[in-house]
Amino acid sequence: MGAIMNCAAYGSYAPKALKEVQDIAVKFESLFSKMKEESDISCINNAGGAWVNAQEHTGEILRQALLYAQKTDGMYEPAIAPLTDLWDIKRKMKNKEAFSLPDENSIKKAIPKCDWRNIEMRDERCFRALNGARIDLGGIAKGYTLDKIGGIFKQNEISSALLSFGSSSVAVFGTKPDGNFWKVGLKAPDCAVNEYFAVVSLKDKFLSVSGDYEQYFIKNAKRYHHIINSKTGYPSESGLRSVTVISDNAALSEAYSTALFIMGIDEALSFHKRTGGFEAVFVTADKQVLCTQEIKNNFEFKGTPLGYSYKSS
Repeated sequence: MGAIMNCAAYGSYAPKALKEVQDIAVKFESLFSKMKEESDISCINNAGGAWVNAQEHTGEILRQALLYAQKTDGMYEPAIAPLTDLWDIKRKMKNKEAFSLPDENSIKKAIPKCDWRNIEMRDERCFRALNGARIDLGGIAKGYTLDKIGGIFKQNEISSALLSFGSSSVAVFGTKPDGNFWKVGLKAPDCAVNEYFAVVSLKDKFLSVSGDYEQYFIKNAKRYHHIINSKTGYPSESGLRSVTVISDNAALSEAYSTALFIMGIDEALSFHKRTGGFEAVFVTADKQVLCTQEIKNNFEFKGTPLGYSYKSS
């Protein structure tokens, strides 16, 4: 899933649980990755609009992806692959030689393909992609996996656990072994690895971060990052540097962090007010930090020495 997985679990059956966690992560990678030729997602993408019968978990994650796409009006977009493939941010990050940006005509042709309504469902496990649509579950797969890992921990009577996929998707189960809440640092954009603008205290929560400061490249003094706005065809320019979403559902947290980042602060706050069911922390381009009311009691601002200012939304 493009990230290193770290996990610590406490309980009598912790070794068994951790082995199951590893197995399910590998299994889901094989089902969901558009980079794997025989994955369910590749089969749907390459079927030329024909119906494809997928496995149970693929059907479930696609149903969730389509739901969050509908709720966010496509700000979270599971059919984004024609644009993410065109931009190919990760390859350009690694390739230090000269490369060209996508041309305007190619972007215009890709935009209509990137519409979740081009993904149709016949039943819970049967899907097709029409009108050149291609699925990319990079904005929800880690979250979905964390949700299922929660079930593994419950079955194995794990009392306490912390799991992360890279720095962008984190799950905490129970409290720390000493009974205190887990503390998760929120990284300051463009700062050193261990510099945090805030710390949040969590119990039985999932956290997802979307930001423009880790996966990007510079061309002609302009930053191009990996969060593509399917409406414009270009990396999002919403005035936000990062969005952190915290909720009881990891797939929701991951999908919404992407969607809110693309929306921008005003629309994101309006969406939160209308929708609810999650908490959020925003960092703007001018180094302002805002958070929703529900998280205030578990939020510790530490960004003043880094040039950040804080105000509650």
